[in-house]
Amino acid sequence: MALFIAGSSAPIPLLPLYGELLDLPPDRVALLFGSYLATMVLSLGLSSIPAAQAKPRLTLSIALVGSLVSDVFFLAGTEPALLTGRILTGFSVGFGLGAGATLAVLLRGEHGRSIAATMTMVAGFTGILGSALLADLTPWPTTAPFVVHGVATILVLVLVSLSTMPTALAPTIRSERRPHSDIVPPELTGTDIQRGDAVPPEPNVRPSRTAVVASVAVGILAWSIGNAVVGLAPTIVRDSLRSDSLLVASLVAVLVAGFGIAGQYSMPLSRSRLSVTVAALCLTAGTLCVAVGISIGQVPIILAGGALTGAGQGAGYRLGMLASTRGLPPQMHGARTSLYAGVAYVSAAASVQIGGALMTGFDQAGLQLFLAVFLVPVTYLLAMCFFGQWRPVAPA
Repeated sequence: MALFIAGSSAPIPLLPLYGELLDLPPDRVALLFGSYLATMVLSLGLSSIPAAQAKPRLTLSIALVGSLVSDVFFLAGTEPALLTGRILTGFSVGFGLGAGATLAVLLRGEHGRSIAATMTMVAGFTGILGSALLADLTPWPTTAPFVVHGVATILVLVLVSLSTMPTALAPTIRSERRPHSDIVPPELTGTDIQRGDAVPPEPNVRPSRTAVVASVAVGILAWSIGNAVVGLAPTIVRDSLRSDSLLVASLVAVLVAGFGIAGQYSMPLSRSRLSVTVAALCLTAGTLCVAVGISIGQVPIILAGGALTGAGQGAGYRLGMLASTRGLPPQMHGARTSLYAGVAYVSAAASVQIGGALMTGFDQAGLQLFLAVFLVPVTYLLAMCFFGQWRPVAPA
């Protein structure tokens, strides 16, 4: 799972370089970034069908082969090949994460959820930073990251083929149940239990509609804003600095990813109003800093905005996911999580593409206008946090 996420993150630091080498306008550079998100949503939906869930090891192997083929397309370096590689990456990540999560829970129980979540977050940060370092430190900036990822993919594919993981979910395994005292509500699985900051909801009690709507909205906005900054800001930073270092240009994306990890674990889940308010404030401050930094040409302010955006993105996305599933029976938990993730990723893909189109038409002012538009819904969310009703209510 870490390999899939690292591979999908590897092209991000190279986007400004692709724009220069292939003479691509910002909207086509944005398409290289956003196409991955759109196809991943489609593959996540397909990975939930019974045939894919019944044979997770086979699905995982097919996804690894798809990831390897996408690396080959990236090595070609042409615009059609890059776009094809991103589309294949989206499909392989969607199928790979679905199969990997199934195997993680099957082999390690509830602890597998924590493993899966941690792997994906750390791998995104590692993929961006590692790709930028390889691009800066080797003579082959557009090929070295994908050669390294391709070799790692081959090794993992061999390990999967030789491992003793289950080839299918046998009925006996599916029917196994842990002792009642060991059953954990889905709201408190994995890292939430380890942090000890969540409080089990009372039986037959759910959060108020205001709390759920605000939490889900801030999660979707957080994912959209964070991906827009990651996909579009590095090009502007590179142009502003007139630097050949892809690592410096990618510091915005690195900060968003790194602080996103911290944000995931920084908010107390038992205090929804406070957590959503802080996440929304981080997004507002981060968006303003990026817009102002671009306006006055101050890269440190842009980087500070990336850090604040990352903190708001990590906290907001996690809070939205928990709010969208809290109080639901276990059999509905997975479907609601997939729906929430799908909406968030589609929104992010659309945001990146719209931002790229505005940059093509209005240069840096286009991105400033695009970021300013995000402040309207975030401000409304803050008003909901201060004036909305957040008390738990009994279901009708």
